Amino acid sequence: MANVANRQGAPGGKTTSPDDLRELWPSLGTAIVKVFDIVAATVGWNERRLQAAGRPFRAIHSHPFDHATYYPGATRMAAS
Repeated sequence: MANVANRQGAPGGKTTSPDDLRELWPSLGTAIVKVFDIVAATVGWNERRLQAAGRPFRAIHSHPFDHATYYPGATRMAAS
């Protein structure tokens, strides 16, 4: 969430007038949940929503770590 706040807040902070505001980049909806040892994450629309909207898409499945690797105990998340 901090990344989105910085991206959205920086252009506003650099201006003194609403007329000077630049177009803000859209942000992607992101959710990350950890319950005990299980981690689930999603970014943006899912395939069902994209198909219903008739939008072309490409699915990418990655296996990132569950937290920053410079902290001990980082393990890879797996897509199911």
